[in-house]
Amino acid sequence: MKYTSVDKIGSYLLVDIDVTYQDAVDEIITGVSKLFDAMANRKLVAEEGDAVRYFDGNGKTALLIDDFVSITTLEIGDTYGDNLAATTSYVLYPKNADEPRNMIMLKDGSFTPGVQNVKVTGKWGAFAETPADIELAATIVAAGILNNQLKGNQAKKSEAIGSYSVSYGDDKGFADYDRAIKTIDSYKRYSI
Repeated sequence: MKYTSVDKIGSYLLVDIDVTYQDAVDEIITGVSKLFDAMANRKLVAEEGDAVRYFDGNGKTALLIDDFVSITTLEIGDTYGDNLAATTSYVLYPKNADEPRNMIMLKDGSFTPGVQNVKVTGKWGAFAETPADIELAATIVAAGILNNQLKGNQAKKSEAIGSYSVSYGDDKGFADYDRAIKTIDSYKRYSI
């Protein structure tokens, strides 16, 4: 999933990005989107299609899993996914679909203890669509990377983010950059 677009970057920079450079800018957008996922320690926006993931059963009625937007099927079986059987007797948490969900609770029984014995098919990510603040943050950072690559760049200073460098021509650009990084930090998931 891409968290911004060529048009949004052009609008932020107040320029028309030439068609011959759009593929290169699209690569920057993809890189920034992946970088934001890494910085947040989670997949922020779900891809279009369903995917399968396996989890370890814990012997309890509730199982914490990766962030998801929707679950299509839930199957529980023996170790390493043997003898899987589908169930529809579960509830997704939190109930509010506009918040990142990451827990399944069985209505009847518990998740059989085992290794990779819970198969979940669904859309994986914290949000179904890119939140406006993440889109703006991606636009700002991608614009800074693009600005850094321009010949004759008159940047005040440059800063590294991941394997990229960003630069802006004025203090406003760096203030925007700082807000963009704080935005992504606010979505960070911490592991204990």
